[in-house]
Amino acid sequence: MAVTKYLLSLIDGFLKTGEEPIGAVRATARGTVWSSALLGGAGAAAGWLVADAVADGVLAAALGGGLGGAAGMLLGGLIGTFRMQGAAGLRSSTVLLVLTTRRLMVFRTSLWGNRPAGLAREIPLDAVAAVTVGEPGYFSPQAITVELTDGGSLRLESGRQERAGDLAAAFGEATGR
Repeated sequence: MAVTKYLLSLIDGFLKTGEEPIGAVRATARGTVWSSALLGGAGAAAGWLVADAVADGVLAAALGGGLGGAAGMLLGGLIGTFRMQGAAGLRSSTVLLVLTTRRLMVFRTSLWGNRPAGLAREIPLDAVAAVTVGEPGYFSPQAITVELTDGGSLRLESGRQERAGDLAAAFGEATGR
């Protein structure tokens, strides 16, 4: 399974009797991973330069770079929240997709801990036409597309470490699609 048992234990209260999670992955709106990385890098560089100009020493510059990087990543997370609003209609920068034997659950996650912060949407497996995952590039995230039978879709991306292909394989095994 792509997500740790710890994360799955946090959603235990949302499972119905006899329902079992068979796959899970954290994802964000497409384009968010690169924008967060670029903003974090730009913030780190700017923080380093400002701190180095204001205070003397490598420690001050490193601290400024760290703070600038954190600020840049926070800004990237906020931008991701707006992108997710357009991609999935959710106010969250990252979601946790949990596939069970009966449905696909979409959880909002907290900004700092990436922990489930509440069930945002649940989709019966019959309403999911396909779950496809693109091949990741060397530095690029994997594209995840959840196609719905009503013609809608969720267009997301996740890091390689999330192993989104496992989610697609679990969907295929559970539904035969």
